[in-house]
Amino acid sequence: MPDGSRHFVKAASLKAQRPFAESYREEARKLAGLPVTTPAPRLLWKHDSDDWVVLGLEYVEARRPHRPWQPADLEAALGLVTDVAEALTPAPDRLALDDFATEFADWPSFWDHLRTSRPDLTHLEEAAALAARFAEVTAGSTVVHTDIRDDNILLASDGRVLMCDWNWPVVGAPWLDSVLLMIGPRGDGLDVDAVLASHPLTATCRPSTSTSCWPW
Repeated sequence: MPDGSRHFVKAASLKAQRPFAESYREEARKLAGLPVTTPAPRLLWKHDSDDWVVLGLEYVEARRPHRPWQPADLEAALGLVTDVAEALTPAPDRLALDDFATEFADWPSFWDHLRTSRPDLTHLEEAAALAARFAEVTAGSTVVHTDIRDDNILLASDGRVLMCDWNWPVVGAPWLDSVLLMIGPRGDGLDVDAVLASHPLTATCRPSTSTSCWPW
């Protein structure tokens, strides 16, 4: 910038990249509605005219968590989701978000598909019964990022840990981001059941029971 400052810029054309441009508009709206205590890069300015949507965000000297996931990076990421849940409970009214069950209403029907396409799988009926409680179990008053993964986490050189890309937040249970975060680490071979059993947002959940919070 002319004043010597550095910004992270995201831009999309409404003519050539309309889905991206619309998502950037939503991201700008949601970033503007986040409390200042939210561990996220700040929105500094936006341009929304001349068929372009452009966002200027705080530039952060940082790296992403290493892949495959390492325990230290996962610990930092879990601290991040805890901080986000604390800062965003209850969800600010100005964000005007849908709830998790509404946004992901088609998820329980996937079990019906499995019943017909893979009748050889075990625990199908048990899984279907758990899925039927989807709306009840995921309900809550916390802003849930929903897109939490290694490429949306910044481990900043100044010690901060920040969450990026606030395009798709909803309102739901405070543990949801913690569970969604585990998809990558579990695929990388980490013992995520042990992690979730000790994590403050998920320690009260009981795997393999009717009150289970996560699906494995």
